[in-house]
Parts: sequence; structure tokens; C-alpha cells
Amino acid sequence: MTRSECSVLADDLDASMGTQSIFDDLPPPDVVRWGIRRKAAVVRAIEADVLSFDAACVRYGLSTEELESWVRRLSTHGVAGLRITRLTDYRAIERAEPAA
Repeated sequence: MTRSECSVLADDLDASMGTQSIFDDLPPPDVVRWGIRRKAAVVRAIEADVLSFDAACVRYGLSTEELESWVRRLSTHGVAGLRITRLTDYRAIERAEPAA
């Protein structure tokens, strides 16, 4: 999905269903500094089907591995899990857990 297709997606959102609010919470496409709230907003938009996973990768220039890690850490550790300073702690926990 191209950046222009992402903007078309924004135009097609249905505000009455609350998706416009989620889209409005997304960081701008040219974001440089990724705080935990911005990461969480992207993951929540994907979970709410406001933005597809692939569109998020294109819009923000993210690798699939990086975005997958955000999704996994948010679901496992909550918003605090998205802190880069905690990344090594969470990776150690994930490695120590038996595979499901």
C-alpha cells in the first residue's frame, strides 16, 4: 500500500463507528521519535482494523519484524513493554519461557 493509498484510507473511515478517533490518534507518517504512546497507537489501529499491518509498515517505514515485536510486546507486557529501555529485559523473559 502506498502513502497515497493510506491517505485514501483516512478519507474512507467511518467516524460514527469510532475509527476516525483511532486514526486521529496515529502519529504523523514522518515521525522520527517513537515513544511508547505512538507505538501503542499504531498497534491499536491495526487491531481495530483501521490500518492494515502492511499499510503501517509502509506509512512509517517499519520492518515487519519491528512492528511484529511491538504487537507482541504490547499484548504480553502492556504499554510499558514498548519502552526501548526495557527491551533486553523482555527479550530475556521471552527466551526463558518454554515454547507454546
